[in-house]
Amino acid sequence: MKDKNISVYSERTNLRVYLLTLVIMIVGICLLLLANNISFLDKKPIIKGIINNVGSFFIASIAIALIWDLFAKRAFLAELISETKLAEEIRNSGLVSTTYRWKDGLNWSDVFRTSKKIDIFFIYGSTWRNLYHTELEKFVSRKNTEIRIVLSDPFNSELMNEVGKRSNMTSNDIKKKIIEASDDFVNIFNKFSINCNNCSLWYLSISPVYSLYRFDNLIQITICKHRTERFDIPTFVFKKRGTGFKFFHDEFASFVESNSPLARKIYPCQSNE
Repeated sequence: MKDKNISVYSERTNLRVYLLTLVIMIVGICLLLLANNISFLDKKPIIKGIINNVGSFFIASIAIALIWDLFAKRAFLAELISETKLAEEIRNSGLVSTTYRWKDGLNWSDVFRTSKKIDIFFIYGSTWRNLYHTELEKFVSRKNTEIRIVLSDPFNSELMNEVGKRSNMTSNDIKKKIIEASDDFVNIFNKFSINCNNCSLWYLSISPVYSLYRFDNLIQITICKHRTERFDIPTFVFKKRGTGFKFFHDEFASFVESNSPLARKIYPCQSNE
């Protein structure tokens, strides 16, 4: 019903425009005829010129208006609607920034200092660990914090082969790096955490297609590449209540929170819980 009312209103508006256009065109033609066919105006060249120019202006305006209404307006409106829709979709997604350098996405020092909950998902994250080792130690040593880290399962040979091909490394090298990362995180948890039950480490046997860093109400996503050479990779930051945040938040939840989580917990061990 709403679309029908809009259609009727649009038709009425178009009819009024066309009628007004017709009236103005007739007035313009009449003025031109008047200026060129009344001998009295030959003695009044200034008045004749004004009438002639006004008539020409009316007719030229009608031509421009018709071109605008038939062609340019529709193209302009189509582009405007497209841009408006895109802007609305971006707002709905919660996207707050995008970059080609993952280190430029979040303000890492700020989010480590102010966050209460961190979720991490990557293959082994050696660069990230080296850069933010101290911040991670400080975070787990604070009260009322929680961190969950999901790594690729180093004991899944099929997964290691696939990840190794994508990384231009052998499956054994990938496995060693993941175990090294695992040992590093466990060491940090045991040495600095006030409550080890608020720190958990998981192995996931699904090939990763992105890396995820969640700090409270912000999630950073870095897409995994398939080419073996090094290059900058698109990175996106989403805020809470956006569709992007919800999607990746729910994805991570399926790894560790469901009744049958996709990942398996390796720390803390069941015997320690």
